[in-house]
Amino acid sequence: MIKKCSLDEDGAFFLEMDDEPVKFIFDQTLSHSYLNSAYLEKSGMAKLYFGKEGFYLHFQPLNRDEFLIDEEIDGIFGTDIFRYFNVTLTNQTISFEKKVQYNVTFLTGAGISQESGIETFRGKNGLWNNIPIERVCTADAYQHNKEEVIEFYNQRRLQLSNKVPNKTHLEIAKFQNKYPNNVFVITQNVDNLLEKAGCNAILHLHGYLPNLRCSNHECDYVINIGYALQENDVCPLCHQALRPDIVFFNEPAPNYALLENILNKTDILVVIGTSGQVLNINKMATRVSFSLFSTLEQSSVVNDTLFDDVIYGKATETIDSIIEIIENKLIVHS
Repeated sequence: MIKKCSLDEDGAFFLEMDDEPVKFIFDQTLSHSYLNSAYLEKSGMAKLYFGKEGFYLHFQPLNRDEFLIDEEIDGIFGTDIFRYFNVTLTNQTISFEKKVQYNVTFLTGAGISQESGIETFRGKNGLWNNIPIERVCTADAYQHNKEEVIEFYNQRRLQLSNKVPNKTHLEIAKFQNKYPNNVFVITQNVDNLLEKAGCNAILHLHGYLPNLRCSNHECDYVINIGYALQENDVCPLCHQALRPDIVFFNEPAPNYALLENILNKTDILVVIGTSGQVLNINKMATRVSFSLFSTLEQSSVVNDTLFDDVIYGKATETIDSIIEIIENKLIVHS
């Protein structure tokens, strides 16, 4: 009977039977065991399967007086040969803890929060169709029309207070928590629904509505006021006025530098709920090994042929398929 199993860094599978190690070699396709023995290969004695929960090595019943397992495959793993006598293998499956080798980045836009009742800024019914951008979302407006700007974001904050994450936010959070060291979450949204869903270390490219920050560019003071109203708040460090933690139009977005750093580490890019009017997601798609684009409908500025996979539809209706596709792209081993 099999007493112990392990998988080494070279991709060799070890079994301990009767306190002695047996080494199997398999190929990188992870579809079946690669045993350098004609009999064992043809008999299907052992097969390696790859599933969502890790590796599975399944053994068929075998009763033989002797079999050989040759460690050498194309001279890669050495030349030792193990010999075992009177070994009986029974039907059983052995699973292994998985280790993700790819980094996944989710880049989300207003489309994922719209289904939670948050108004978008762009689009047919976007806020910018009813409120001129230059009145509430520019540095000049904040300087000369501060009261209206503050009131505008106070209202946005109040509207956010009773909104809850939808299935898309929850599934992204679940996926990130499942692979905490390999999943980055970046959003163009200023709401906190990903945080409410349980995401960690989210990079907000265009600001974060629950925060106020110092209007002095040389001061890095930030405070989370939740859903409270901003009044004549002053920075306790430099005594300058606090302002909404929002990147106004024509202002630099400091987190774009962090975006570049994350993209440099990204193998799989998932873009959900954005029309691509702000960020050049076409270029991003060409920088990664695998890219997926999903939004409600085709965008005039997105070349979806640059993406490896494209899914159109509501985010809450497509997220299950997206997660399945991405998880199947991950390479794992114990």
